[in-house]
Amino acid sequence: MPWRSRGIARYSCAAAAVVGAFALKVWVIPFTGISALYALLAIDGAIIIYLMVLVRRDREATRARTHDLLELAPDAFFQADLSARLTDVNQAACRLLGYSRDELLGKTIFDIILEEDASRLKAVRERLLVPGRVERAEWLHKRKDGSIVPLEVSANILPDFRWEAFARDISERKRIEAERELASEQLRDSEERFRLTIEEAPIGMALVALDGRFVRVNRALCEIVGYSADELTTKTFQSITHPDYVDADVAAAGQLARGDISRYKVEKRYVRKDRSTVDVQLSVSTLRNRDGASLYYISQIEDITERKRAAEALRRAVAARDEMLRVVAHDLRNPLTSIIHSVQLAQRSPESGLTKRLDLMLHAAKRMNALIQGLLDVSLIEAGQLKIECERVPAADLLREAVDMHASLAASSGLEICAKAPADGGDLWGNRERIHEVFEKLIGNAVKFTDKGGHISVGADAREHDVLFWVADTGRGMPPDRLTHVFDRFWQLPQADRFSAGLGLAITKGIIEAQGGRIWAESTVGRGSTFFFTVPKAPS
Repeated sequence: MPWRSRGIARYSCAAAAVVGAFALKVWVIPFTGISALYALLAIDGAIIIYLMVLVRRDREATRARTHDLLELAPDAFFQADLSARLTDVNQAACRLLGYSRDELLGKTIFDIILEEDASRLKAVRERLLVPGRVERAEWLHKRKDGSIVPLEVSANILPDFRWEAFARDISERKRIEAERELASEQLRDSEERFRLTIEEAPIGMALVALDGRFVRVNRALCEIVGYSADELTTKTFQSITHPDYVDADVAAAGQLARGDISRYKVEKRYVRKDRSTVDVQLSVSTLRNRDGASLYYISQIEDITERKRAAEALRRAVAARDEMLRVVAHDLRNPLTSIIHSVQLAQRSPESGLTKRLDLMLHAAKRMNALIQGLLDVSLIEAGQLKIECERVPAADLLREAVDMHASLAASSGLEICAKAPADGGDLWGNRERIHEVFEKLIGNAVKFTDKGGHISVGADAREHDVLFWVADTGRGMPPDRLTHVFDRFWQLPQADRFSAGLGLAITKGIIEAQGGRIWAESTVGRGSTFFFTVPKAPS
């Protein structure tokens, strides 16, 4: 029988004995008289003394058993009076704090806690005075060697105002918690560094699930494809890839996930949110677990649209250069052949035909010189070194001279040409020869691209600070995409003379801008083109 059950049984027996003795006295008094009562009272006293001995023996046995249990307990036990002076401790408490039992019993609770926790202890004592109240909290205790040990303490105050507490060393738990917190902090720092690395990367980056869903994307990728981060994480890479590249991209991703390849790099095209396309270079690897299984794709995306455009432009330019060299070689070879042939004929012919052949040689040489001068002008224009000497030039005279010089050319092509000069255009500040060169190229192009029976108008309009000139035709016209290129060097319309170097309009632009003016064009397909340019007025 457990000790508590045995104690209850003894108290029950004692109570039954007292009740039985009282009943016996009441029953025997009528028969035995008062002397028997005294005898019975003596018996009662003996019973009570015996019961007291039994109770004390039971209490001492209980206390001994309790003390033994406390001594064997793994947790530290402290008992103190209401003034906090320690009255009992167990061996676990001695081991915990490094004191002997006698040393601890000479101290108060205030001696073994931190000074700053004294007010906290007093507040706990006030709360524990409420009957049945138990306080559980973490405390720091001072060991004999001065070190600090963290404890989890459960305390209460007994009805006789004894203060008792059970304490457990939580140093290991605290160490584990600290390590976990440190690891969590390091993980958070690592994740933050990773986030910033991805977010602030100058190229697009993404963490992609194996089914193609975007899990995490950075700002650069959002800018490349035109979607917000929230929008992208609802999509797959397949859904924003141009249809021409989906199959190859999915196949490469499958090889990567299976481990057939460690990474791959391809050029592909994305479809942006606004349905435009963007060329990118995609580099993909995988994030794997410890077993080597693929978890995510790690993608790096670089916008190469401008690079591809530049590469394509370089291939336009190289082709144009090659064509220009072919044209230049052809144009130079023809006049040179004429010169050589004329010289040979002049050597064999009588003197009467020499003048005509020399004229042919001069004309051919001038063509060669003009072509070479055009190439030189382009080089100077590109270097910003084209210098033009300016002077006062009457605007009306300049316009009339330009029309007169090209009247026979227009007539021979079946075209009508007229001038619309201002009543008083004033004087320009420019170079007469260079402006005539501009008119020659613009009127020459108008004649070339206007069918027989068409009309060419050359005019001028005096303005506040400059004079506006124009050359308009009723020719074929140009679409907007070609109009934007007319002043590019080496550029020609598809129907243009295939032996032209494509430098004329580029040179006119450089000549006009070198004189402080500007040049532009307007055109409508089937209705003709108009080229405008301005030249500053001469200072008064």
